[in-house]
Amino acid sequence: MRRHAWSLAALGLLCMLFHAVARVVRGGWDGWPAWVGGAGLALWLLWIWLDWDPLRRAAASRSVRFEAVAGLLVLLSVALAVGLDVLAARQDRRWDLTAGGRHSVAPQTAQILADLTEPVTVLAFFQEATPDEQSFSDLLDACAQHTDRLQVERLDPYRDAAAARQHGITSDYGTVVLLQGERRQRLESAFDEEALANALLRLTSGVEHSLCALTDHAEADPDDDEPGGWSGAVMKLEGQGYRVEKLSIVARGGVPETCEAVLAVGPKVDLLPEEREAMAAYLAGGGSALYLLEPLNAPATAADLRRYGLELREDVVLQDSEEMRQLGFDPSQLRLLPDQLGMHPITEKLDSVLYLQLARTVTPQQAPPAGLEATALLRTTPDAWAETDLAGGGTLEPTEGVDLTGSVSLAAAVEIRDAAAVGARGHDLAPAGTPPGPVEQPAAPVEDAAAAPVAPGPAPTPIPGGRLAVFGDAGFATNQHLLEGLNQDLLLNAVAWLVGEQDQISIRPNDQGRGLLDYDLLQALVMWFVCLFGAPGLALAAALFTWLRRRRM
Repeated sequence: MRRHAWSLAALGLLCMLFHAVARVVRGGWDGWPAWVGGAGLALWLLWIWLDWDPLRRAAASRSVRFEAVAGLLVLLSVALAVGLDVLAARQDRRWDLTAGGRHSVAPQTAQILADLTEPVTVLAFFQEATPDEQSFSDLLDACAQHTDRLQVERLDPYRDAAAARQHGITSDYGTVVLLQGERRQRLESAFDEEALANALLRLTSGVEHSLCALTDHAEADPDDDEPGGWSGAVMKLEGQGYRVEKLSIVARGGVPETCEAVLAVGPKVDLLPEEREAMAAYLAGGGSALYLLEPLNAPATAADLRRYGLELREDVVLQDSEEMRQLGFDPSQLRLLPDQLGMHPITEKLDSVLYLQLARTVTPQQAPPAGLEATALLRTTPDAWAETDLAGGGTLEPTEGVDLTGSVSLAAAVEIRDAAAVGARGHDLAPAGTPPGPVEQPAAPVEDAAAAPVAPGPAPTPIPGGRLAVFGDAGFATNQHLLEGLNQDLLLNAVAWLVGEQDQISIRPNDQGRGLLDYDLLQALVMWFVCLFGAPGLALAAALFTWLRRRRM
């Protein structure tokens, strides 16, 4: 009996394995599988009793002890791996260590996701194993780290034909439908993070802001796809829930009340005096405006901004330093780092570089009119200056006592606390065909008006006006430079501040800007030294050490 005791152990192991499989299949330990498991345990105990002496001698041997320790380590490793897998499944967290955040969402996307108050159903119609399906699935996985309100359904337009017909899916290249209540948005051509963030923003806000772009003064054309146009910025604005329309102040007889903000992007010709007064009345009445004014253009319009507490001189800001020359920058190209940005909602979340080119100064007045609050947004480094000798005959250095030097302001934002501070006067811009109004009759003179006592009344309550943002450069908003650095975020944040959309002030997805290495002169020298001497030097030192060691042996 003792010679065949091992068969009891094998039979007991089979009974216990059968019991474990039955537990997985039936979902419980009770019933007849429990009796089988108990019988297997009894068989093992009987085997141990019958073979006690051989087992005790084997346990005392050196080889068995080593094998037992090895087996225990294997069991601990398996238990640790299973525990880590369970922990990772229950506590899913990601850390994106790439420089451009390639595997995480942008701050604006994270903010939109965190602000979701109602569930959003995402119907992703893609053929399986396509590149768009894979990339969009990865994007949804990254979004799931910031919200649990995205209810994702992955559908195949052919296998789920009924759902495809219900939602009007006709494309073979993929379609995404986002639903929240009765509202819906569709993605049919672009499935990247920017498209998803814009669709969520339009879906949840339900508000479309109206922007009016001036067109009568040789401004950049919002429909122009050339490098000097700004159709790219218009597409970005429309994706964020804005509607951009062209505006002729003269033809409309003023600024319509439907315009939430007026955009003047690089006017080369001055606004007429009547147009400037119409803009002043619009701003005093609570409107908002964005001026992007290039150097030497629209001088009267630039001078008129004094009434809003700003000084725009006829100059060009230059920055000629050894570091900029080493990086290949022209003196008119300005590179602004985060520590050169002012304390304002437009710039508070910008944490990377901005690029401006051929800019003029926009400086808040030291003593602005009462009722106006002006804040500098962008400033240059101390080695920059505002060149006023624009004929090009002088040397490339500031003229003492004439040119502004040091930290020069390039942009400013103004809040009109009191509409009376703007000093808006009447303007005659009635559009053609408008019938003349009734002729006002002069009021009858009051006898002895000077002798009538006048009781002092209470001081008038200031009536708040609108907002104004002025930049001394329009090139950063054009198609050529919009996606450089955080230029697009600077423009879109300014528009969001003007219309009061504080939640849209953020950093947006920008795949073109990802993966770019930004460094200063010192960092460039360190990298050059490491690449030229560091790595080859270590290899040479290791070879020399090995040679000397072998010589001594």
